[in-house]
Amino acid sequence: MPQVVFTLDTVAAKMRFMSIVDLKPSHLTKLLFILAILGAPFQQYLRPLVAPVLVPYMEHFPPPSFTRLIRATRAFKATDRSLLDAIITRVVKSTTRPPDAKGGSSNNGGSVVTVPMVLSDWTETLRTLCNPDCPLPSKHREFLDAFMAVCLVDLRLRPGDMCSISGDLGRLLAEKDLELDADYLQQLKGTYAKVLESFAERLNVMLKVGILSLTHADIFDECCRKYCKSAETLGPVTELRETRKRINADGGGDDEYLEQIPVDVRDVYHKILTLNNWNTYGAYKPLPGLFQVDFKQALTGVGPDVILHAVHLFEQCYPGQLLPVLDRLLSRAIAAKLNEEGEEVVSEDGREWVLRSRQAILFSKEGLQRFANMLVSTPLAGVRQNPMCWELVRLKAQRLGMSKVEAVASQKLASADT
Repeated sequence: MPQVVFTLDTVAAKMRFMSIVDLKPSHLTKLLFILAILGAPFQQYLRPLVAPVLVPYMEHFPPPSFTRLIRATRAFKATDRSLLDAIITRVVKSTTRPPDAKGGSSNNGGSVVTVPMVLSDWTETLRTLCNPDCPLPSKHREFLDAFMAVCLVDLRLRPGDMCSISGDLGRLLAEKDLELDADYLQQLKGTYAKVLESFAERLNVMLKVGILSLTHADIFDECCRKYCKSAETLGPVTELRETRKRINADGGGDDEYLEQIPVDVRDVYHKILTLNNWNTYGAYKPLPGLFQVDFKQALTGVGPDVILHAVHLFEQCYPGQLLPVLDRLLSRAIAAKLNEEGEEVVSEDGREWVLRSRQAILFSKEGLQRFANMLVSTPLAGVRQNPMCWELVRLKAQRLGMSKVEAVASQKLASADT
């Protein structure tokens, strides 16, 4: 988690900032953003602040204020190269090592790969450069090279992010082709094709497990057709296109595809995805407590098999990316359901708390087999190693006459005791 360090330079810069504009940085960026949305002219409201205020203070803006400044710059359709260069300098610096599946830091042949702490800063900067009236800043190569590298390694990108990035990058290369050096443009197009290929591989995984929105598959395919002439030769892109065609060709079509994942599992999955990608500005702010409370309340309405299935899908689509706070919430929710005393839930009339016994958890043979398989491979260590989980599996397997599952559960319980 990044630490916010207040140095004497930061204090001095803030005092200078407030002596000029008589506003806090957060107040000024909010004002500029509102003015930009209302259509105020850039020359009158933003340009006078660029040289004396914004550029000198750029490194000291708090993360939320910096994000608002980028959005205001894009909404103003600003064309000041010094402002764009200052934004790019800070954006490229705001990276961190991505965690691997074991919670460490990723290394690739000794070279450290980095991912953005605040992804929205990168995407907003890219959209700012896509403005037809925006000149390419002098540091455009530094930003584009770093952004392409980020796209190849950042496993947190959601389907919507991948679609918007694919479209924005393709549009930028198409609109700025005359301003970019010919050799560099050719290099960028090659890297862009690799980015599309990487995105297609991830989208294929999501499509195969049945969690990808078909709308996102169609949008991504359209971006490939429109902006990348070599897309036809990219295996993952072709595979995604063919899989999408097969879904349309099947008798059930889109409805049959959506029925692969139960509605309650899909709902929990999207709740996990939303909270896991909530913009905390690189851990500058905590995950809102109200969201955590609502999330815990939502988990009381589903069974442990639903939660485990949703986590299993998330791990397939975003390996090793589950936040520790969500890991704890999900593990505690499952443990509460398997507690011998019962899970504390709100009664049907909503007037009191009642205990719901774990005996109310029902499994079919297929469901128990699936639950046991997911229990073995779940990324939730607190669930995978919890004796209560395996005790429930053993009892259910014993009643259903599933000797192999019972043997596995007994083995896990024996290893837990030792």
